[in-house]
Amino acid sequence: GAAQRLCPCHPSGSENTGGQAASATRAVAPIVILLFALLTTLPPVRAADMRDELTDIRARIARIEAIRRASDDDQALARRREEHVRTLVREVLADADTRASLLDQPLHAGYDAGFYIAGDDAFLLKIRSLVQFRYIASSVDQDDEHDNELLGGFQARRTWLLLSGHVLTPRLRYTLLTTASRSDESLGIEIATIAYDLGDRWTLTAGQCKMPFLREWLVSSRYQQAVERSYLFNLFTGMYTQGVSLDYRNESLAMTLSVNDGSHGWKTDFDDDRTDYAITLRGEWKPLGEWKQFTDFTSNSLETFGLLLGAAIDYEQGKSDTAFDYADLIKYTADLTLQGGGWNLFAAFVGQHVTKNQVPGSLKGDALDDLARRAVDQFGVMVQGGVYLLPDTLELFARYEWMSLDDAVFNAATGVTTTLDDDSIALVTVGTVWYLHGHDAKVTVDVVYAIDPIPLADSGAGLRASDHGDQITLRTQFQLMF
Repeated sequence: GAAQRLCPCHPSGSENTGGQAASATRAVAPIVILLFALLTTLPPVRAADMRDELTDIRARIARIEAIRRASDDDQALARRREEHVRTLVREVLADADTRASLLDQPLHAGYDAGFYIAGDDAFLLKIRSLVQFRYIASSVDQDDEHDNELLGGFQARRTWLLLSGHVLTPRLRYTLLTTASRSDESLGIEIATIAYDLGDRWTLTAGQCKMPFLREWLVSSRYQQAVERSYLFNLFTGMYTQGVSLDYRNESLAMTLSVNDGSHGWKTDFDDDRTDYAITLRGEWKPLGEWKQFTDFTSNSLETFGLLLGAAIDYEQGKSDTAFDYADLIKYTADLTLQGGGWNLFAAFVGQHVTKNQVPGSLKGDALDDLARRAVDQFGVMVQGGVYLLPDTLELFARYEWMSLDDAVFNAATGVTTTLDDDSIALVTVGTVWYLHGHDAKVTVDVVYAIDPIPLADSGAGLRASDHGDQITLRTQFQLMF
């Protein structure tokens, strides 16, 4: 019986298989009917729509390919440009290596008591500017009736640009000071020097510079205490000159030896000055204090006690190979400076010996013969001091000056000596300084009283020439330095 059930040919097995097929057919039939119904409900697909969709897909693929090719081209162009730049840089660097260039080191700029551009040790340019603007009112007794003449007005006393620094090496320094004229606004050169550090504290300087004689002159106009320097300075100064000088300075001693064209020997050609030769020697001894504190006449509250002693001598041999003889000069001076924390004192003595006064046009007849035969000996003293009323802000100062002129006056600017009725001159100055920002921004107000007649006008000081004394001058100044 078991064998019969397992045999596929057994009649009972055939009947069982047929029943299973019928059951499967009945199960699949509903699914087929459902799929047919769904297909009949779908919209018909048209060949045109399929072609449009295929075209759109192809266009998108083309755009993608174009973008890819453009990107590849840009990358290739960028690589070519980069290689070109590298080649150019290599050529520039190779050319720079063959030249003595000041740009071997990077430049940098900034502000440190003046604008500057620097290339480390190879190059330095420092730029400073000064503006001094004034109002001056002067009352002068012009006649025996004591009728005073009052004049007043504004004055742009100083407007200058200072360039300084070094080139190639810090040992090779330069200075160039350009100024604007008060009368016609033209530009001029006051200082133009080249200096070389010889080592061992020696320096050689050549060019147009200040004559190393009066200390009041060597202190810059921006560091003065009063609105203007003294009248004594105006009569005895050497101002600017042209020449060469040898300087030495250590911790306590400074010396300068100058061979130059003499007093007011600036802006002249070699054959157009008033001297055959001139020699100036100045020395300074500083037993107390620091050199930097003696760059001005004031003393702030932080400065320690300082003492500076100075002396100078100047000899000038006037030309005698022209139609007349220029004067021979021997000038000498000594000065003392004391500074402490909030107070200061300066005193100076100066004298000059003038001979050979035969200058045409200056004198006539007997007066000319008299001056030509005799020497003129002149000298003067000046004392100036100040004290702070408010620390480092408000300073009170006073100055007294007196000169003995030996009945003559020598105009160093022109080389002309003229007779003088009054032998002596005395002036008193009193004023205040309001320091807004040190010397960089300050306001100065002072009054000058000329006790005696003024033989030569000094427009910068607001002093007018007069045959009578009792001249009073009010001066106000605003200074800006940057």
